[in-house]
Amino acid sequence: MSINHPHLPKHSGWSLPKVIADKIKGVQGMYWYGMFNVVEDSLDIIKKDGALRIVEHIDIETWKEFMSRLAQLKKQFVVYTDCVPDTYKSPKNVTLINLHSVSLDVSSTYRGQVVPEQNYDDIEYDYFLPYMRHDPYRETIFSILKSKEILSNSLYSCPAIPGRRAKFIEGNKAKASRFNHRELSKLLQPYIHKCLCYISLENGPLQNFFPIASDKSLMAFKNKIPSAWLMHDNKAQLLRSWGFKCAVKSIPEMIKLKSENRKKWFDQQRKLVETNYALVDQLPDRLTDKIMKRFSDTKI
Repeated sequence: MSINHPHLPKHSGWSLPKVIADKIKGVQGMYWYGMFNVVEDSLDIIKKDGALRIVEHIDIETWKEFMSRLAQLKKQFVVYTDCVPDTYKSPKNVTLINLHSVSLDVSSTYRGQVVPEQNYDDIEYDYFLPYMRHDPYRETIFSILKSKEILSNSLYSCPAIPGRRAKFIEGNKAKASRFNHRELSKLLQPYIHKCLCYISLENGPLQNFFPIASDKSLMAFKNKIPSAWLMHDNKAQLLRSWGFKCAVKSIPEMIKLKSENRKKWFDQQRKLVETNYALVDQLPDRLTDKIMKRFSDTKI
């Protein structure tokens, strides 16, 4: 399914396993994130087709408005999303299917990437933070990290804004690999392993979105490094529901870590790292099974 979006001009949407893609063949998709008039545009599509796929982030208040409008219509609808839980209470005439396509696509592409163990003697920096595309809410958190000097001995990237040039960890290669997640992960792995902890700064960390787990979190698990989760609590809850473990839960903990015994802390994280690594490798199959069961239960 090809989807146009102003921020993703060459991106054709997130890839799904064939068994799932076949189920939604022909369903029109659209982005809500960063777009206007999404409720009216979505209603136009779903009233005509009976089904709609909403890709990536969904603001919860906008979603409630959409559900309220659908509830007034005397017709059955199917709405596919990447983030709305199947347990969410929807109108009786709306069937919800959460495709988890972001997490599925990213974790599937990581398969086949061989990742060595992180060696403590290779660690030179405190934190690793990949922040390559501007997001006003991520920028707020990034500014706090800078002002508190948490990134003073860290490897990080950041986008250009007025008065600041873009900063790349590895030159311009990662920009070309933005949507090739395995190649990006392989490219960044040597830099990641020079750092004690990875910062998972998901999109919209201060916004009330339904939760999505993207490469911003999953890359840490694949690359066998503990991570600090700077994200809305509902995203952290999603990761925890899949079994993933958080090493650092807040900015105050990040500040404290900079003065702790690094070797002792590193050794204490080994079990957590191995658990997360195993879980991210299992994630594509677990999510595919869950989604196919949902299709079976709803008889779609």
